[in-house]
Amino acid sequence: MLTDAKVRTAKPRPKPYKIFDANRLYLLITPAGGKLWRWNYAYDGKNKTMVLGAYPNVSLADARPSATTPTPFCAKGAIRPSQRSSGSKPISRHRARPSNAWRANGTRT
Repeated sequence: MLTDAKVRTAKPRPKPYKIFDANRLYLLITPAGGKLWRWNYAYDGKNKTMVLGAYPNVSLADARPSATTPTPFCAKGAIRPSQRSSGSKPISRHRARPSNAWRANGTRT
């Protein structure tokens, strides 16, 4: 189990590393010194990762209860990552193709 003292004294390394707590909750320490709470969970048979927030803003005491519920911040009115707003365009899985209009008239625009 993590303690607040371990979280406070965690120092950055050349590569990002993780300090694990219970219920697949962990703290990701970045080379720049950022401390991010993340939670691994399974949804529809697939493993997912939810970001709970940065360490000074989200304490260990706040992150633990968030990692025990299937949808940590839905009660606070946050939107799930899988939901899209009604006015957004569908997400394309392919890059936009370049225009071939220049081939029709022989000049580039």
